[in-house]
Amino acid sequence: MVGGAAPAKFQSASAPAEDSGSSTMEPKPDPKKAKAGGAASKAKGAQGKKVPSKPNLKEDDDKSGPIFIIVPNGKEQRMKDEKGLKVLKWNFTTPRDEYIEQLKTQMSSCVARWVQDEMFHTDFQHHNKALAAMVEHLESEKDGVISCLDLILKWLTLRFFDTNTSVLMKALEYLKLLFNLLSQEEYHLTENEASSFIPYLILKVGEPKDVVRKDVRAILNRMCLIYPASKMFTFIMEGTKSKNSKQQAECLGELGCLVESYGMNVCKPTPGKALKEMAIHIGDRDNTVRNAALNTIVTVYNVHGDQVFKLIGNLSEKDMSWD
Repeated sequence: MVGGAAPAKFQSASAPAEDSGSSTMEPKPDPKKAKAGGAASKAKGAQGKKVPSKPNLKEDDDKSGPIFIIVPNGKEQRMKDEKGLKVLKWNFTTPRDEYIEQLKTQMSSCVARWVQDEMFHTDFQHHNKALAAMVEHLESEKDGVISCLDLILKWLTLRFFDTNTSVLMKALEYLKLLFNLLSQEEYHLTENEASSFIPYLILKVGEPKDVVRKDVRAILNRMCLIYPASKMFTFIMEGTKSKNSKQQAECLGELGCLVESYGMNVCKPTPGKALKEMAIHIGDRDNTVRNAALNTIVTVYNVHGDQVFKLIGNLSEKDMSWD
């Protein structure tokens, strides 16, 4: 946060000696009276002289401009830098300091300073303030948001690693509003934006809290309006390989929804390979994963019939019993 201005420096001006213009010797002035007169003169001078007021940098004074600044070709240059390995590719198990510092540097030219201070503060309450500002400026700064979208999404992935639920819920709420806006603007995510964000969002579908999983599923559904469903399918299929059983089960359910909504052609690399990969989970030890896999195959079967079993191939009697 920008601090207050340095205090103004004052110069104490001594009162000029008065010349009586008389050649006669004057009596010596009383030192006490002279001192009092000097003090009064100084006080009068201080009152008469208008001291420039210090700039009052209250919070609101700093926040008058846009929070996202459009830098011509800024996003394109960032994509080139990442592709050319001039910067770190946004790919990690947990975010290290060098990723955070890189994001700060990239944001320095296109995000208002006070928002950056909130975004990268160590106190989660400041992250909530940043998110509140981002929601407030979303509609009025559409172009700015789109020009900084890659950075916004990367910052949100950092919030997915926070332990504070209030920040996570506010981040998910912002994402729902953001993707609605992008859909209205007929914007489509770039591959760079998608690969830097979707894998981290999918991690959150394995959260213990039901309310979090519900929001993540809603966001995944909305993303199909701004990113091809077939490519979403590939990311979500990758999520079924997690060791987190909740994440596996949720991802399997999402795959079934995608096939139900968009047809068999959404399955990548091919419907046969995709269905076989889903069917593997029918034999999972975890009941939640097993049931999710069965339900997904049933969903696909209800849409496409016996073709499903031709594509999957032979299942064991135990798997076919579905109990």
